[in-house]
Amino acid sequence: MKTRLLKVLILAILLVPGVASAQILINENFENFTAGQQPGSPWSVGLITSPSSILVSTDAQSPFGAGGDTQGLVWYDGDTTSWGPNLSTSFAMPSGTTSLIWSFDFMAPADGIASNPIFYLADGSGKIGPRLFLDRTMTTLSANNGSSVVTVASTSPDTWYHVEVTISVADNTYVVSVLPYGGSTTTSATYAFNNASTGMLQSLVLADNDQTAINGTVYLDNITLTAIPEPKSIASIASVGLLAWVFTRSRKSRI
Repeated sequence: MKTRLLKVLILAILLVPGVASAQILINENFENFTAGQQPGSPWSVGLITSPSSILVSTDAQSPFGAGGDTQGLVWYDGDTTSWGPNLSTSFAMPSGTTSLIWSFDFMAPADGIASNPIFYLADGSGKIGPRLFLDRTMTTLSANNGSSVVTVASTSPDTWYHVEVTISVADNTYVVSVLPYGGSTTTSATYAFNNASTGMLQSLVLADNDQTAINGTVYLDNITLTAIPEPKSIASIASVGLLAWVFTRSRKSRI
């Protein structure tokens, strides 16, 4: 009976049009790169002017990571004459995606953060959707709510934070949750994208937001981005599962 139910369920799912599953678009813990060097493909590193650097390091391992992880990323801005440095990668959202879950871990060491690093997702023309900021004193993590900047959570140096951003690409809004290691989660209100006319998101960027500030250091680890299927697809799977169960039960009752 269990075998018959499984066969009916698989067949039913295959016959449902548009059924999709959650898809991981980015999953990076920097374990596959060499310590002391810049991360390679699929990451692009730009605007590195000495003494600025973006390097994989064993000093930047997040405590939120899986057991056995030993590396993370050190982003350092030491340039006072130009924008930089930046780190980016691109992704392609599956057709019909209505929401994304973006997460990463960060920590700013107590030696000070004098730059304004920003984390954001953008479309193909560079229009920014969700955007987060670290302030120079490392006391707040902020975000764009449209053209306004609002505080999401208080932060402290030498403390790791896990950030999770739930993004609705259907209406260009997002919600930010911030969890300090060993602490409690702070969850924001619903924010509007930085640019109301942002198109399909396709790039993730960490960048400098102040060309005159120096000595800004941020540790990064466990960067992920997941596309979530349309709710109707999940409902379709549940429906065919129920129908398959009813079908097999009715057959059993007639035997």
